[in-house]
Amino acid sequence: MDSKQRTSSAVLDTFFAPAERATKEQLEREVANIASSSVVRGLVQSVAGLLAILNDKRQVVSVNQEMLSHLGVENISDILGLRIGDVLGCEHASEGPAGCGTTKHCRSCGAALATVSAMKKEEPIERTCALSVDHG
Repeated sequence: MDSKQRTSSAVLDTFFAPAERATKEQLEREVANIASSSVVRGLVQSVAGLLAILNDKRQVVSVNQEMLSHLGVENISDILGLRIGDVLGCEHASEGPAGCGTTKHCRSCGAALATVSAMKKEEPIERTCALSVDHG
């Protein structure tokens, strides 16, 4: 079932999750709030494995060093505001009207399903995700 999502004055088609993204100003505030929280900083530094913190629009607002290293990203600002599929190079992310989470393929993606379910239920959700990536 397709849905329509309003962003500003535009209407975007989406096949799964809402297409709306935070404005640049909203994103900057969210990133600053995360960075200034000693609790969150401690969590990000202490978690073993890959960790990404997303906002309510499913955009990256923080990651741990292990995630940056795994991605081969030196500057965190290169991925702030992106969605997980965009960060990981999902080959389908560019097929949707607003990137990761909005394509037909996202309906069966473990990462997209877990993210949307976790946000709806406000609790951790874990799903297996086999991602097809495009690295040239």
